[in-house]
Amino acid sequence: MRTRSVFKASLATSNEVIYTVPNNTDVKWLMTFASNSAGSTRNNVIIKVRATRKNTSNVDVEQIVVVLGSKSLSAGEHILLGDGNFTYLEAGDTIEGSAGATGVGVILTLEETTGIVSTR
Repeated sequence: MRTRSVFKASLATSNEVIYTVPNNTDVKWLMTFASNSAGSTRNNVIIKVRATRKNTSNVDVEQIVVVLGSKSLSAGEHILLGDGNFTYLEAGDTIEGSAGATGVGVILTLEETTGIVSTR
């Protein structure tokens, strides 16, 4: 098990991948910190997870879950998601994000466990 932080100094204005769970790895997504270092309000700060899972018919279906949707951050404001809870992610899952303008930084704290044999 390895704990690591992923830093993104400034989210793009269109959706971008911040982190992809490596092959043969499972992850506990422990914390997300997003802050506005720009001089004015940044709108539409979005953080989401994209994953592919089998449905009841055993067919791969892409699923997107918005974790933080269309949040506005004033200059110097931040948001912290975590507080002892976590989200469990599997190999190939991605954490993605975007903001209405540049200047919103993100830190993710993750706990990776490698050597897991995936059945997907």
